[in-house]
Amino acid sequence: MDSGLAALLGAAVGSAATLGAAIVNVRSQTRSQHAQWSRQHRRDAYARYLSALHDRDIAMDAVLDALRSDRPDLPDLDERTGRFVTPGP
Repeated sequence: MDSGLAALLGAAVGSAATLGAAIVNVRSQTRSQHAQWSRQHRRDAYARYLSALHDRDIAMDAVLDALRSDRPDLPDLDERTGRFVTPGP
């Protein structure tokens, strides 16, 4: 085999290997970024849900406090119940 042909063949194999490694690296990075994006959106959804649940819990505590008295103030109770029933912003 001629040395020039061997060098050309070696360069072609090296280029193909480098290109293959770059493709594998890009695919791996894309998969990792997608997983991070998915985790972030899931974390945000959980935080919104827990915040809404916390707001409902506070509203329910207000209703229960209004009901604890011997003679509950009905307009106040209606207003507190309305805050519990209607969703927040």
